[in-house]
Amino acid sequence: MIENPMIIGNPNDSTITNVMGHCASCNKEIYCGEEYLDFEGDCIHNSTECVKEYVVVHSTQKIAGE
Repeated sequence: MIENPMIIGNPNDSTITNVMGHCASCNKEIYCGEEYLDFEGDCIHNSTECVKEYVVVHSTQKIAGE
């Protein structure tokens, strides 16, 4: 049986090749040309939400004076 590439998908589809990686905070795609932050090899969207979530997850919470 011959597969129809218009139905199955096109390997040259730009949405497939434009993905550079995934955000280590929200796990959404980071696209070529999009600004992101590199934190010791982890890619993070350059947004307040992603940076805040990443810092909270990768930090130890302490109480001052203890």
